Amino acid sequence: IAAGVPWLELSDAHTPLDLELHDAIHWAKGCYIGQEVIARLDTYGKQRKRLVAIVLDGVADANVAVGDSVVVDGAVVGAVTSAVGVPLSPTSPRALAMVKLSQEALPCAALVRGASGERAVTLQRRHAAQQAHD
Repeated sequence: IAAGVPWLELSDAHTPLDLELHDAIHWAKGCYIGQEVIARLDTYGKQRKRLVAIVLDGVADANVAVGDSVVVDGAVVGAVTSAVGVPLSPTSPRALAMVKLSQEALPCAALVRGASGERAVTLQRRHAAQQAHD
């Protein structure tokens, strides 16, 4: 999670573009299952959600749980998809979340709301995010 590598997020519910796995796609290859969908999303910029890293703002002992809501400017924009109890360092990500935000909106302040309360967090682009193709 701290490295920004998706694991639980690898499912039919998310495209490689949602997970920012641009370099895992063979852009020059012809037909393959899902190729048209991926090409259309990329060509027309229709990606509506993305995987982001969550860093807790100054709270060392707070937890974030899978399924907690991610709130930006009072609106729920997504949910936590994977989380770790103890980070590698105080500034390393504690969780990954799938959110409906543009790349330009990151980093940004947010709240994570769940059964254990509400915590202030920062949403960041994942550390291991690949660069978009040429």
